[in-house]
Amino acid sequence: GIRRHPREGGEVGRLEELPLAVDCTQASMDARYLCPPHLLYMVGVWGACVTGFALGTLGYLKARLCAKPFPPLPACREEGLLSIIIPCFNEAERIENALRDSLEQAQCREKLEFIVVDGGSTDGTFETLNALKLPHCNCKVIQSSVSGRGAALMEGAAAASGALLLFLHADTLLPTRFDQIIRQTLALPNTAAGAFTFEVDRRGMAKPPLGLGTMEIFANIRCKLFMMPYGDQGLFMSAAHYKATGGFKEVLMMEDLEFVSRLRSRALGGGGRVVVVDAKAACSPRRWLVNGVLKNTLLNQVFVLAYVWCGVPAETIYRWYYRR
Repeated sequence: GIRRHPREGGEVGRLEELPLAVDCTQASMDARYLCPPHLLYMVGVWGACVTGFALGTLGYLKARLCAKPFPPLPACREEGLLSIIIPCFNEAERIENALRDSLEQAQCREKLEFIVVDGGSTDGTFETLNALKLPHCNCKVIQSSVSGRGAALMEGAAAASGALLLFLHADTLLPTRFDQIIRQTLALPNTAAGAFTFEVDRRGMAKPPLGLGTMEIFANIRCKLFMMPYGDQGLFMSAAHYKATGGFKEVLMMEDLEFVSRLRSRALGGGGRVVVVDAKAACSPRRWLVNGVLKNTLLNQVFVLAYVWCGVPAETIYRWYYRR
């Protein structure tokens, strides 16, 4: 069988009421490494995280000042199909396990629809998907003609049959009974969209990268306080609200930041909250293991600064990131 992600115990589906109530247990993992050789590195991580928090604060204030009024959103009590849209690129080795894991964590598999959009993989991902025979898996496979995650998300949403949508990265693990949590969250009054609490998957790590726990704490404070979750947390909403917001745009990068910014603008104008629940979605540690926490955090802040405040096109940031 596949190696399991450690699921949190306690009451399943309990919703986060206090925006600043984040899990600080991982901070102790960083404290073990605070000997003098690592102290300077941790100062850099804290500096990068504080910079990100400052940019988030400025972005939130700007959004609040520019918010336009929207009519209140009625509670969503949809019990129908939940469409899970998964964009992927060169994920042949993990896409089957990703689908199996999602099926195992669901409370009601019969009310799930998977839409996997391949963005031009060169490792046989599309062929692997077409050959899959998973029981109780209602799965559509689409091969996108346009590069970029934004285009893949657009095509997946257009092909979705469900009244509820969950946008999920191929390397993100969902919590137990995630479908029930989504339905409960969207049924709350004046709630337009939601996401899971951010966590990095630590399976198989002998020693997590220095600064990882600190980064997680700051990321969760940012997304809960400023209503700015990112795509690797799993974004969910009703199909009707997705269409009303304008959906994802056909961009190579920053598609989640651009879309969630519009969700937040509607929320600040009275059009429905963006809620972050207690249950955790664990994303792949690949980029932190390769580049380290400090470099990744600094790059994130540079890209946000360039895109949001300097008007640098997403295509240019894509070339910077992939050095193309």
